[in-house]
Amino acid sequence: MVKLDLAKLDLVEAAAAVAHAAASQLYGMFNETDGYDWPGTGLEGDPLAGVIYEMGAYCQRKSAFGDQLWLKFRHEGVLQDGIPESKLFADVETSRQWSFQIFARIFRSNYDDMLHLRNAMAAQAEAAARKPAPKPDIEDTIFEPIGSMNEMEPHQRQFLAALARPRREVSPEPEPVIEVQPEPLAINLNTINLGAPSEEKPENQQPPAGNETEQEAGGTPQADALVQRDGDTPAAGDGNGQQGEPDGTAGDADQAKEPVKPAVEDAEKAKNSQTGTKRKRN
Repeated sequence: MVKLDLAKLDLVEAAAAVAHAAASQLYGMFNETDGYDWPGTGLEGDPLAGVIYEMGAYCQRKSAFGDQLWLKFRHEGVLQDGIPESKLFADVETSRQWSFQIFARIFRSNYDDMLHLRNAMAAQAEAAARKPAPKPDIEDTIFEPIGSMNEMEPHQRQFLAALARPRREVSPEPEPVIEVQPEPLAINLNTINLGAPSEEKPENQQPPAGNETEQEAGGTPQADALVQRDGDTPAAGDGNGQQGEPDGTAGDADQAKEPVKPAVEDAEKAKNSQTGTKRKRN
């Protein structure tokens, strides 16, 4: 048995032979004959095979259908049997019409399939025969040798294996409660006013507005009352109500602006001042 070599096969002859066998089977079933003379040529053997080959070649060139194939060979005088008086394909006997249509259809289908397969086989053979390009030396390139792009690094494989490993559900741990202790309150005892009277005299403290007249008159009402009880009279002062001093210190404006002292201290100072004044006069 000879193995079929599609690369050396005549595709027109092969496709025409397959189409001729199908058309003969159909025509023979309708007319109870072998069906080989379905074209109506009256030929047998090699002459009939030559006509079948020419019909296949015409279908391959023109992509012809059954009616075109019948008109072509009727005009050339090849067909002798079954030609209607109208010379129209529509008036040809039905079994012969179907035979021409099946021949044209099967020929085109088989020829296209075999041609596509032969071209694919030729491309594969050419690729196998082509020599691969020589691989340049690594020192002649600017690239470092690397493996396939599909290869993964060890850490990548480890990561994918960890993803594929089933995970057990772990309940979330409660967050620890952090107790914040309040910081001790720093107390500065120097800034606390305990209400004790201060012995320091303010330098520029202004006296209350209601006591200016009394100070200018020579003292406070409490000091005057104490002096009068003792039977002493205040010394005569200057025109502004201030007591006159030999050294002139009693008339200064700073003394007039001193703040009002407590009643006891003012009384003692007024008494001492009065006693000093009497001594000086004596």
